[in-house]
Amino acid sequence: MPSFQRDSQGFACPEEARFHRFFADAEDSCGLGDGESGIIIELYGPAHVRLEGADGTAQSDLWVLDQTGAWSKIAQPSTPPARGGAALAYDLRVDSLLMYGGTTGTQPLSDLWELPGDSNTWNLRTLGMPVPVVLKPRMVYDGRYVLLIGSDEASPVDIRVWRLESMWTAMPPPASNTPPSRRTDFALSYDLKNDAVILFGGNATGT
Repeated sequence: MPSFQRDSQGFACPEEARFHRFFADAEDSCGLGDGESGIIIELYGPAHVRLEGADGTAQSDLWVLDQTGAWSKIAQPSTPPARGGAALAYDLRVDSLLMYGGTTGTQPLSDLWELPGDSNTWNLRTLGMPVPVVLKPRMVYDGRYVLLIGSDEASPVDIRVWRLESMWTAMPPPASNTPPSRRTDFALSYDLKNDAVILFGGNATGT
């Protein structure tokens, strides 16, 4: 597993170094950001990680895609149970990949696994209650927290949001605000410039 190293100066442009930017106020030599403050994450090694099941058969292999477009399979001493449809996000605060949920093919899961940036060993995170069960979840790092977004199967009405602390903490919208209706398979991303999470589309599901 590639190690993650933080650096705030002396870094190169995107085509010369592998890094992810997580804060809108970060600045680099390419002239991006407003230069006030920030953190740059440089990935010394591959930059994108994939862990998912194939159609029909849940799998547990881990692959990394580097900036040249080359895939590498990562050896794992042990793995989380095989699954498909899990959510994966990088948590800057703890320098780790986090994986939540998914399905074994018969039921949704709600476990949370952590892969430290300098290790290839997954650790099961034990969280305080309650733990939401989210069908086909999505996760994203918003510059402050890892957010879990999807429909809570205990009350499958609309899209819910939880932030990860020592437990999953619900983030209900303001009373006057209507969240997106219940759905799965939606696209989700963090908009760095506007400091906002963007959701698009998805498949409507019955209540």
